[in-house]
Amino acid sequence: MRGGKRKIKRISRLIIVCLYLLLAISYHLKDPTAEHLPKLQADSSSELRTVYGYLDRYLPRGQGIILIEEEGYQMIVSKELLPKDIEASSFVRVKMKGKEVQEIHLDEEKTRENRKKSQLLQRELKEYSNSN
Repeated sequence: MRGGKRKIKRISRLIIVCLYLLLAISYHLKDPTAEHLPKLQADSSSELRTVYGYLDRYLPRGQGIILIEEEGYQMIVSKELLPKDIEASSFVRVKMKGKEVQEIHLDEEKTRENRKKSQLLQRELKEYSNSN
């Protein structure tokens, strides 16, 4: 009986995550320019700092949209600033001086970890849907 409750709890979490992803995707499809997201605020600091972000997608002109969750804003950056062969849905480290982007690096480890988690969730959802 106890194992059944755990399984139901796990499946309900999985369903909530999937619904959240579907909602987020549909929201982005309605506004492909991402104008609904807050913009980078000016930072008067001239110190070099690193922020962590997520390359959400590319715009039609080749610019990338990087979401900086920890600080709650987005950056639209030119393709030239992005690492070669970087794909959407990748995690990045962004070195900034004030509000100017200095460098962008792919965070391979975090990207790999999150892709594994995503694949695991997809597999669990598929197994659950096949068992019913």
